[in-house]
Amino acid sequence: HATVTRLLRETELKPAAHLTCVDATKEEVDAVAQGYWDEGVRHIVALRGDPVQGAGTQYQPHPGGYKNAADLVAGLKRIGNFEISVAGYPEKHPESVSSDADIDNLKAKVDAGADRIITQFGFDNAHFLRYLEKARAAGIWVPISPGIVPIHNFNQVANFAKRAGATVP
Repeated sequence: HATVTRLLRETELKPAAHLTCVDATKEEVDAVAQGYWDEGVRHIVALRGDPVQGAGTQYQPHPGGYKNAADLVAGLKRIGNFEISVAGYPEKHPESVSSDADIDNLKAKVDAGADRIITQFGFDNAHFLRYLEKARAAGIWVPISPGIVPIHNFNQVANFAKRAGATVP
């Protein structure tokens, strides 16, 4: 958090702070968000986040915490008029039961106040274009930007892609 506020104070950059609701109460998350607002941070990437316990564990909301990214977005909008980006998954989130359920979840994030969607990275544009069509058909009209990942270490990217549900050619 200190790095984001330092960038804002010491540079011309407009940083987007990443904020999750993993292992935190609403009060704890709200305090971080209020601190960002007070420091002048106006863009947040709101993510549910992954379980801290590691791969293979199922996400469970913290007791007294935000239950998911849509709930987090709504909470952030109560604190301030943040510009909010959320995650999208062209090949569906690994925990989603179907791509339709995934689009429903995406719509809930937008309906809660998200201004933009940044997708998980992918290597096949056809997946992104189909996703864009499904999102628009569902009434999601905010900008949707494809995620990009530089490949410095193929094995690391392939492992991350596997966990995120993205195919690798």
